[in-house]
Parts: sequence; C-alpha cells; structure tokens
Amino acid sequence: MSDTNIEDKDEAWDAGLLGRDEKFAHAVHLSKEDEVKINDAIGVGMIAIMLEKELIKECKRIAKLRGTTHKILIKQLVIEFIEKNKT
Repeated sequence: MSDTNIEDKDEAWDAGLLGRDEKFAHAVHLSKEDEVKINDAIGVGMIAIMLEKELIKECKRIAKLRGTTHKILIKQLVIEFIEKNKT
C-alpha cells in the first residue's frame, strides 16, 4: 500500500494506520548536547525533587485511578498551583 494513494492521511495517521508498525520504529540515541538543544527549543527543563515515600505512593495511587502516571499528575498539580497563585 502506497501512502500516496491514501485519502485522509491525517485521519489514517490518527487511527494508527500509518507508521505504527515496528519496522518503522527505532531508538534514537542523542548526545547530551542535542538533548539540551531540543529541550531549549521546546522550552522544557528537568528538575529532581525528594519526596517522602508515602507521598510518592499516594501520588501513584491517585494517578492510577486517573489513568495517568505519578509524574504527569505531579506536573498537573504544579501547573494548577501556579495558575491559582499568580498575582
């Protein structure tokens, strides 16, 4: 099947009909310099925090109930807190 003949390519891509086959997937190993460039370009940075084990456990529990990960949940909490506390 040639993708040049596929109508509605956007819909086909969203439905997983294009490009999700393992033959199209491969790992990309970036240099630290390239990682920094990409993160700068998209405006993200990484932080590391220490939290009590019980707090992490509860975040994981709540995240699972919401169908997400604890890291995404914590990011959402930070965003929500900042939005509510802007002056």
